[in-house]
Amino acid sequence: MRFIKFLPMIFMLMFVISCGYQVGFDNPQGKLQQNSLKIEKIYIKPLKNRSSEMMLGVWLTEELRNEFLRNGGIVVSSLDEADFILEGEVKSLDTLGISFVRYDQAVERRLNATFIMKLIRKSSGEVIWKEENMQREESFFVGREIMETEGLKDDALRRLSLYIAQHTFHKITSAY
Repeated sequence: MRFIKFLPMIFMLMFVISCGYQVGFDNPQGKLQQNSLKIEKIYIKPLKNRSSEMMLGVWLTEELRNEFLRNGGIVVSSLDEADFILEGEVKSLDTLGISFVRYDQAVERRLNATFIMKLIRKSSGEVIWKEENMQREESFFVGREIMETEGLKDDALRRLSLYIAQHTFHKITSAY
């Protein structure tokens, strides 16, 4: 009879003890794959860029490196020293008008970007994690002059790069 009184406590204790953190990555098929993976050193390969915005790949590579450096835990290293390689690609970038004064004059535009990111084990070439349709939208206002508009668009591209870098970092390290 006394045992029945302690039964809820025993179940609660078992539940608390069984909660553990393990490293998990989405494998290329999208299923959760549990690994005891320790990422110590990572090489961030310059991103391929299929868009017309020449600096987007550069800015995203820079933001990825900054994100890993800022958050610590994983050392950003050269290709020779790395255990893992993070590589990616700007798959597409579209600019659309979203707010208009007249049918032919936009006052606000939106960037729609799609990226491919993957984490590769250097020793075997095995893809540990891959996201093929990472998407982000970012809006910006149209300036009075072309150069002002380009500056506002560059700011939006930098915000987009920062978001993708943070998202990628958290996807890779979320299971720690």
